[in-house]
Amino acid sequence: MLSVLDQYRYQAERLSQQLQVLTATEQELGAAWDFLGSFEGMEEGAEVKVPVGGGVFVSATVARPDRVLTAVGDDISVELPPDDAAQRIGERRDQVRELIQQVRGSIEQTEASAMALQQQAEAAFQELQASKEK
Repeated sequence: MLSVLDQYRYQAERLSQQLQVLTATEQELGAAWDFLGSFEGMEEGAEVKVPVGGGVFVSATVARPDRVLTAVGDDISVELPPDDAAQRIGERRDQVRELIQQVRGSIEQTEASAMALQQQAEAAFQELQASKEK
């Protein structure tokens, strides 16, 4: 029982780490989506602050306000209109949000199973103690 309980705890820890990664990804996608919303309607030559990660921004001049470079897969990027890029990011963000909910559900289920097993182990230990005292 203790071995299985350790496995549940390990699984819950791994799921929590996965949740942290997914949450960071969702926040990153949200920042990109917000930026694209403010990018819409910008003129060529406008100065913008571009997030590069870790709360750091660089100044840049807009060269082509009608196109943005968007990742579409393993090291593959394409130029898209900002509206299309925002739609793709919104869809990915929705998928990540679904995964976050699934992982949260798995964490709750794993923790509930661990709690039930821990209670069983404690009851078995108490029975063992009681039988030794007789």
